[in-house]
Parts: sequence; C-alpha cells; structure tokens
Amino acid sequence: MTVKSICMYIALVIFSVFITGCASEFTNFTPTSGDICTEVTIMREGGHRFGTHIVEFNGVRSLDIRLGPRSESNVIAVVPPGATTGPVTIRQNSGMGMFIGMLDSDTYELGNFTVTGSPAVPNITSFNAVPEEIDEGEASTLQWSITGTTTHLELNSSESETIDVTGATSYTVAPTHTTNYRLTAVNKCVTETDSVTVLVNETQASPEIEDVDAGFPGESVTVHGNNLRYRPRDDRPYVESSLIFAQGGTSYSPVVDSSPRDRELNGDLPEAINPGAATVRARVGTLESEPFDFAVAGRENGSFQNVTLQITGSHTCTSGSIVRTLEISGDGEERTANFEEGGSRLWRESFHLGTSNTGAGFSGDCMHGVIVGQNTSVTDNKFVMHVRDLAAGRTRVSETSLGQGVQVLFSPDDSVVLYKAQDDFRGVGFAVIHLYDMRDHSVMPDPGPGNSCTACNSLSARVVNYRDVEITFDGDDYGPYHIE
Repeated sequence: MTVKSICMYIALVIFSVFITGCASEFTNFTPTSGDICTEVTIMREGGHRFGTHIVEFNGVRSLDIRLGPRSESNVIAVVPPGATTGPVTIRQNSGMGMFIGMLDSDTYELGNFTVTGSPAVPNITSFNAVPEEIDEGEASTLQWSITGTTTHLELNSSESETIDVTGATSYTVAPTHTTNYRLTAVNKCVTETDSVTVLVNETQASPEIEDVDAGFPGESVTVHGNNLRYRPRDDRPYVESSLIFAQGGTSYSPVVDSSPRDRELNGDLPEAINPGAATVRARVGTLESEPFDFAVAGRENGSFQNVTLQITGSHTCTSGSIVRTLEISGDGEERTANFEEGGSRLWRESFHLGTSNTGAGFSGDCMHGVIVGQNTSVTDNKFVMHVRDLAAGRTRVSETSLGQGVQVLFSPDDSVVLYKAQDDFRGVGFAVIHLYDMRDHSVMPDPGPGNSCTACNSLSARVVNYRDVEITFDGDDYGPYHIE
C-alpha cells in the first residue's frame, strides 16, 4: 500500500468515527395509535441524515419509509398491512462504515403503537378481456368492476410499463403475443389484485432452411433453420411440421416430425431417393420454405457397367445435356483415340490393338474416357489402361504393365472404377483386381481376388447399401468393400 493510500484510509477511518460519534438518538414517535396505513413520524435528537433505516411495527416491516423535511432529522414510516399492536423498532445504518469494510448500525426499540383498524380492502368483482382471444394485429378491451374505496388503480403486464387507470373501468390493448395483465386496486396502502390473459394467435413467419445434415437413403436427416414449428397457444397442439424431399423432378411424400423444434426438424430420407443432388422444403401448417439444395450421401445402388470396348470407328455418348464423341483413326496396329465435345478436343491418346479387349470408350455418363491397348513396344506383350476425367482434363488412372484380359467397369453413378487383368508378373492363370475412387481420386484397398483363376475374365460387381461394393469373380463372391 502506498503512502497516499494509507493516508486516505486513515482519513476515512477518522471521518467514519466522527460520523458514528454523531449517531442519531431516536426517542419517540407520533401518533401512538391509528389505522393501518397511518404515517408515523419517529423523532430523532441530533445525529445525521446519512445511511438507511428499517422500521418495524410489532415485527412487521414497513415498506414505505422516507426522511422528514430537510430542516428536521425525523423518519416517517407507514404502518404496513398485517401489523398489530406492539413495539416500534428502528435500525439505522450510518452508511460510512461500509467504506472501511465495517457494518455500522444501531437499533432502537421505542414504545408500543396501537393499531385501531384498517382501511377497507377494495373488491375487484370482475376483470375480463373482450374478446379473450384475438389474432395478431387485433385489439381486446380489458373491463373491470370494483366496489369499495379505491384511491389508486393501475394496470401492468410483463410487456409494458405500469399504466395509471384510476377512475377508468376499461382499457384497450393490442398485444402481439399471448399476454397476462394484472389489475391492482389500492386504498391508501392496502391492495387487491386480479389478472386476465389475452390469447393471441400470432402470425407465423415462413420457415427457413439454413443447413442440412444428410445421411443415406432411408436414414435420418436433420434440417436446421428458423420458424420450423408453430403452436398458436398452450392449450392447442402443434401445427404439423414436415419435410418434403425432391430429386430429378420427383417430389416425395411429406415426412412429419412429431417433435419439431423452432430451429430443427428431423426425418428419414425416402428409401427411393438416390445419392447425389436433391432438395428439401420445410412445411409448417400451410407455409413452406424455399427449396434448399443438399447432397444425399452414398453411391448409387446397382450393378457396375462393363465399358471395355473394341471400337474402330466413331461413337457418340449422350447423357442429359452432355454430348461427346469418340473417333478412332489409324490403320493396322497403330490407332489414335480422339475424344471431343462441340468440336473441341478433350483428349487424344495413341495405343496398339491387341488380341483381346482393346479399344476405347466412355463411362456410362460420358464423364470419363477409357483406352485399353498394348504398349507401343509390341514385343513386351504388356497392356496399358488409361481412365481420364474429361471435364477436368486429367488422367485419373494409368496402368502401363498389365497382362491380357483387361476389363473395365464403372459403378452406376460413375464414381468408382473397377478393373482387372491377368497378372503379367506371375503369368497366365493369375488375376489382379483394383478399385479406384473417382470422387476422392484415390486407390481403394485391393479386393480379395488375386490368386489363380480358370478364365480370369468373369468379373461383375454391384453397389449395395449405397456404400459398399460386392464383387463376383470366376463364380466366387468377395466383399463388401466400403467406399464411403
């Protein structure tokens, strides 16, 4: 502590002692009897006006206390409802001891105050709203009837400030949502209260979707957004909230969420929906959100397509708005494949014709070009295979040392390529099979078959559960192999 701080502390202590030394001395009060709500003046001799006061009438605390005129040092307290005849006590906190961490207070017990009666409590005989239920934007009139003397009347709610309605018998309100109103009738210091609720059918804002946590077809999906549920009031059930999925021009039946939340709806994707692009709308009652684009997880179910071709002329591939052409040129063993779109070349590659499964072709959706042929050095008897992403202009798979019997298959949605050939290293009678993920551009773990085989060319595959590949090779089943 610095010297300056010490000096200030000492000064406060001295000042506090000085103030405490000038503490009030409460001696008596007037009047000594009266009704509830009577103002009682408690006299003090000397002292100061600092601090706070607590006054009790026979143990019941007065809630209306104030200081007398500035020329006096008196305290004025109102006899509270519930008080009975008995002693008056007053406790004064000087207010200065707080600065130095002390609680400085004195309590005085004075003589008895005799309670002679009480003002009559006002009687609110009726308090209602007409009409009791409104639509948002409409008004309701609060009406009341009171008997007995009322010196003050006020109306309040949790949504508005207290309104003085003394002398009135009604008041018009237009709440924007269900609101409880409280009417308080006052006679001097005694009160009577009553309340009424105006039910408001709020205008529902249109639902909005901000994000979708999508799963696989037939599995759960969570939609995040705003205004995704609506309940007009507590004694009515929820208005139905549902999700409407659509894909490729097909709109599926609404999926109802039985426990909707304001910012979240849950439901199962239709079994019939396919992985890939889709839309969802949120429907709350008769209101609907704008369609929201999202992607259904997984790969399309179904059998792989064998795209290994032997083409010596030209070929056109059409898928939706995509139209691409392939033209093979050259004579003898030397051939060149040209992949084009709208007269622009996408890919050009030369290859040698071999004894089996050589040529060029497209994947099912025209997105990938495939070339299979012998190496340019015919004497090594090895085969090359190239798979190129025609849209991105990049070769995704490139094999330059395969054995004979090359076979290339694509999954239904063109997302996985499966290819096999005889293992040239181990010779005829052994097969190698590979899976390549076209979405992640990565080689997947090699499937099980990699041993001796009788024909080495009987290969088929299918995607099941939108996430697994099952392979059949030479009559044996392998997998499933996870591709998610």
